[in-house]
Amino acid sequence: RKDRYSGRSRVPERSLGLRGDTKSALRIKGAVATIAAQAFLAGGTGQGVIATYMPLFLRNGLYLDQLQTSFAYSLAMLGGIIGTILLGRYANKLGYLKTTMICTGVASVSVFLLSLQYASNFALIPHLFIVGFTTFPISSLMQSSLSASSEPEQRDILLGLYFALGFGASSLWSILIGLSIDIFGAFIPAWYIMSSLCVLALSLQILAYKQRKAVAV
Repeated sequence: RKDRYSGRSRVPERSLGLRGDTKSALRIKGAVATIAAQAFLAGGTGQGVIATYMPLFLRNGLYLDQLQTSFAYSLAMLGGIIGTILLGRYANKLGYLKTTMICTGVASVSVFLLSLQYASNFALIPHLFIVGFTTFPISSLMQSSLSASSEPEQRDILLGLYFALGFGASSLWSILIGLSIDIFGAFIPAWYIMSSLCVLALSLQILAYKQRKAVAV
């Protein structure tokens, strides 16, 4: 039986061994591009980066008091929870990768627009809600995309690479984004960097989508 995405014969009866399973997993069309996209998303929409710099931005960038910061950040987290649930269901119909691309595109714009926020205003709360709504579901959607396109033995390897690269990149991007804030004394460069990383990730997601579509035709 042919693999839907790699075009190669599957061997469900037995494992090919770690080396063979790894090669088989990386041959899946779009898998490498999807994993590579996560390396950029870790700095653009990663929960580690958002959870670190969003409260600091509200507190030290917009000068909200502790109560206002907690309230605004909680609404962003609420948006993330709702987005993960709703977009997860939506992705079952539209497709995980398509939904991920839409989320990444909107997230890139919403993160970029944070650079225009200078003080607390009526638009801040819905803006933060949209940031949370679009950024938090991306990682789970990409995981689902990898899982849906692979066999069990391939899935473990792909997700292992996905998480290893994602966590490693997240640490690096957190340091670089923090340095940009220290050097320029403002959060604006950080939002520019994060938005640009989203655009790079989106280009890789589009590449993965085209690769899978070409095999499926």
